Amino acid sequence: MPRALLIALRDADDPMIAHERACFARRAELDVRALDVHAMPDGVPSRIQLASYDAIFFGGSGAYSVF
Repeated sequence: MPRALLIALRDADDPMIAHERACFARRAELDVRALDVHAMPDGVPSRIQLASYDAIFFGGSGAYSVF
């Protein structure tokens, strides 16, 4: 089974993370258990962590800006 990572530009305790995870999993046709979430305010995932995934998605909210 493919594994994916959702890098969420949200705080780890944001209640929308679960909803966003479910939406990404459904759209990517993945079992929600195959989609891990990393809250970006917790720090940047290491290259080793990133290399263990088949896909990486970015999501989040307007509370954080990315340029």
